[in-house]
Amino acid sequence: MNASTFIRTLHQRVQHLHATVSADFAPLDAALLNFKPGPDSWSILECLEHLNRYSRYYNAQLAQALAQPVAAPPAEFKFSWLGRKSIETVRPENRKLQKTLARMNPNQSRLDQAVLAEFLAHQTELLALLDCARQANLGRKAVSVEFFKLLKLSIGDTLEFVVAHQERHIQQAGRVHQQLRPELA
Repeated sequence: MNASTFIRTLHQRVQHLHATVSADFAPLDAALLNFKPGPDSWSILECLEHLNRYSRYYNAQLAQALAQPVAAPPAEFKFSWLGRKSIETVRPENRKLQKTLARMNPNQSRLDQAVLAEFLAHQTELLALLDCARQANLGRKAVSVEFFKLLKLSIGDTLEFVVAHQERHIQQAGRVHQQLRPELA
């Protein structure tokens, strides 16, 4: 696939996530943001905190990988086998529940609206990283997988994984938002 088109599409998807969270979740008070449809379900803030925990790791890893100079970035990008498998597990269309690592599971955390502000800040940072990625070799394996650091994903695989994972959990938060009683939302 064309690398420029890939980055442009990711940029648009991240802008959409930022706009969705700003429009749909930012106006809600802390009680609504912490509403849980069930004891094992996540609230809107828990969904965002889960993403924040991943962003703290992957944004830093991507910044480090993108800081490496590239003479001439390839015009084409192709997902690796590991990248495709990783991305498939987090795509929003994949309705199979995934087991979350304990350190990444925010269930029963005490959260406030600072989580929302942090999420939006991470999105702004990711947009800047995507701008840097326009000049990168997206196929270079440079980002260690969070839960097994010996494995490395390419920069492009990682960017797609991060955005797809965010879309998955923003959709989850949207489903929680839909379950708020109309008189509360």
